[in-house]
Parts: sequence; structure tokens; C-alpha cells
Amino acid sequence: LRTSPKKAGNRHTIWMKWQQNDKADGYVIYFGKQPDKLYGSIMVYGKNDYYFTGADDADAYYFQIEAFNNNGISERTTVIKSE
Repeated sequence: LRTSPKKAGNRHTIWMKWQQNDKADGYVIYFGKQPDKLYGSIMVYGKNDYYFTGADDADAYYFQIEAFNNNGISERTTVIKSE
């Protein structure tokens, strides 16, 4: 991730942006409320940002991203906490 995810103005949406990988067909965003329990996932194609909606105001969220293409998947980024 290039920057830490930040909660948007309504605090129910978290916007994240990461460095684009030119060889990637898409990305998988892993998320959870604990850094060692990232059980949710979202696939993103054709862009290097995402608006994570429906976040609980009182909870922190943790994210990791991996790139993928026909040859396989990349290593995941380090875990980032939303602020």
C-alpha cells in the first residue's frame, strides 16, 4: 500500500490507494478487524484504489493487498491499519 487507508468524511467508508503493478490483472484486498484475522476479501480489476463501504465507526480495520495475473499471485503487502 502506498498510503494508509483513511476513513472518509462519513466514517462509514474507507478509501485506499496502492502502487499499481503493471503486470497485474487485478488485486485482492484482504480485510478484518484484527491484524491476524483478515478473513474477508474483495477482488479489484483495472484500478489501484478502492472505497471500502459499511465500516463500523467504532472499529479499526486492517488490510493487505496482493496482485494477481495468469502466472499467479504476488506476496501480500504488510498489514495496514485504517486511521
